[in-house]
Amino acid sequence: MSAKVNQITPAVNGLRLSKTTNWRSNGVSPKAESADSKDGNMDVENQKSKNPETRDDTSEMKDNLSRTRKIVIGAVSAFVIATLIVGLGVGLGTKNGNATSGNATCPCDQICTVHTDGYICSCGDGYVLDADGVACTDESSENQNCPCDHICNWNGNENTCSCNDGFLLDADGTSCYEVSTIESKYCPCDQVCDWNGDNYTCSCENGYGFDTDGETCIDCPCLQLCDRTDGGDWVCSCRSGFQESGQNCVDIDECETDNGGCEQHCTNTEGSYYCYCQEGMIVQEDGLSCNYDYDEVLRKSLLFYEAQRSGVLPANNRVPWRGDSAVDDATPNGEDLSGGYYDAGDNLKLGLPMAYSATVLAWGFIDFEDAYEAAGEVDNMLACLKWFSDYFIKCHTQEHELYAHVGSVDADHGSWVRPEDMTMERPAYKVDEENPGSDVAGGTAAAMAAIAFVFKDRDASYSATLIAHARELFTFANDFRGLYSTSIPDAAKVYESGGFTDEIIWAACWLYKATGESHYLDTAISLYNSEPLGKPYSFGWNTVTAGYRIMLMKLTGDNGEYKVGVTTKFLSDWLPGGTLPYTPNGMVFRDGWGALRYSTAAAFIALAAAELGVKAPTYRDWAKGQLHYALGDTGRSFVVGFGVNPPVRPHHRGGSCPDTVDACTVIYLRSADPNPHILYGALVGGPDETDSYTDDRQDYFKNEVTLDYNAAFQSAVAGLRHLQLIGVM
Repeated sequence: MSAKVNQITPAVNGLRLSKTTNWRSNGVSPKAESADSKDGNMDVENQKSKNPETRDDTSEMKDNLSRTRKIVIGAVSAFVIATLIVGLGVGLGTKNGNATSGNATCPCDQICTVHTDGYICSCGDGYVLDADGVACTDESSENQNCPCDHICNWNGNENTCSCNDGFLLDADGTSCYEVSTIESKYCPCDQVCDWNGDNYTCSCENGYGFDTDGETCIDCPCLQLCDRTDGGDWVCSCRSGFQESGQNCVDIDECETDNGGCEQHCTNTEGSYYCYCQEGMIVQEDGLSCNYDYDEVLRKSLLFYEAQRSGVLPANNRVPWRGDSAVDDATPNGEDLSGGYYDAGDNLKLGLPMAYSATVLAWGFIDFEDAYEAAGEVDNMLACLKWFSDYFIKCHTQEHELYAHVGSVDADHGSWVRPEDMTMERPAYKVDEENPGSDVAGGTAAAMAAIAFVFKDRDASYSATLIAHARELFTFANDFRGLYSTSIPDAAKVYESGGFTDEIIWAACWLYKATGESHYLDTAISLYNSEPLGKPYSFGWNTVTAGYRIMLMKLTGDNGEYKVGVTTKFLSDWLPGGTLPYTPNGMVFRDGWGALRYSTAAAFIALAAAELGVKAPTYRDWAKGQLHYALGDTGRSFVVGFGVNPPVRPHHRGGSCPDTVDACTVIYLRSADPNPHILYGALVGGPDETDSYTDDRQDYFKNEVTLDYNAAFQSAVAGLRHLQLIGVM
């Protein structure tokens, strides 16, 4: 039972607590609080301010007594003066018995008045004298002794009791008991109570039956159940899950018949049975069928992002094999560029795929926040997004200057080392007016606007900061056109950009969503109309066209041309019967390098379109199939640390290097052993067009892990969980 919560003012160590004190959720009894607790306790000075008539100056009292003795003429005069003092309300004592008169100590709680026979106690404004003639209590009576176990509710005349969440009021009207104990607490039955959530059904133990009163259980001649005939004779039977065998009741093995109705596995127990599922799946509400545990996928995917963090890790870091790294990342001018995320299994920080990942993760959280609530991952998701945006703030060093690439591709890819152990130079490259990068500037503006929307009602100040940066970056991207991979040649070695108009439109859409300012939507529509309505290769870091078409459809409510751009001009090619091939086991196949990133990203677009009412049943079923392929429908999972036979050798430096060696080298890239550290939640590249897959660390086509692979995958899984929660799937 939780601590007692009284909305009264109990005494603690001789002091009184503020009436606003409430221990509803701190789990500590008020009597256990110290007198100087910050939970509302008033100190002596505060009490004096509440009672202006109370004085605590002993010397002043002695002066008054001295003056009194000088004018006293006989006992009668002293009595008259004392009486006058009482009538005038002048207190010669002080609170808590601190005043002295001669060798005596005042016993009063607040005000002491000297009398010829001793002291008369009284109280300051708003307080009344207790029956003991010494203590003072708030005159409202709300603060007098509350009889309640948890919460006292004062109605002006008396207290009524109530209980904390998870507790119910007992029959005595004052005590509280946990709801979870209700079944055993109020069972009215003689032997067995069956609680259905609303009421009880009584029954007797084996070998007992109801007496003629229908309530009391008495011995009967049966092995299990006993019932009486109208004539009073006993009739024996077996409980559910058992069958008669001669004079005995024997257990029925329900699993022998049609697997007990279980979709996957069945286990028999005495008198019953239960269904269970393969690793990564959970039994559904019907108790028979199985589905993937989407909550677990979300939890583990977020752990993947935490494993990718760069810089000084937070105190609540949940990845024990990771530590602080690249803490000295900086611009040539010394501006701090620590933080952010490593892109993949390497130790580079790359602006364009990082911005795409942040935007898609924020989008999935905005549309499917209930999925994160169900998984208990809202706080971790907010921390994930903020780790992105905090880094983007650092990278935006001037109005028209953005650092978009940290690390040397050749130096990084030429070594196999933990991020914590890096010693190579890590140059930082920027885009500016002379060397523009509309794609990375626009993509970063979109990410900051999307995350600003997430924090709008959670941290308005932080949200406003992100909006300010997003505005400047959008203007920079739109006014100074160019490809970032042209301005930063090192970037072209890993993420060469194919265009920038899509990122500018993308940014305008997200800024309109975050600010409601129509000129951003006008700009997006104008740029959209200037572009041919082509078919994008995919949805990913290099082309967000399908994403901004969904956004325009949603922001304008126009299901005309924008809808065609999503359906006919994109998803139709990906669904069965379209232009893209399928593997024998059902994965839509776009490319052999990271095949699953393409199929899962298209699945996310399908789910987003379905949320707008576009071919909802078809798109949702198709997206589910693509995601379930990744989760294990072929007999193996492609998510590290999840499900059946997951990858154990992802292409990842930090995960492959054991803690026991002083230096990690290329030996561990080539090792056939599983990675010593599990990179939970990482989606690997996946199989080829024949469903063939080899769990080989050196094969980065199939076993690389990246920020962008997981982004759309995680948001799509959140979409499936959302559909579960609303009862659609």
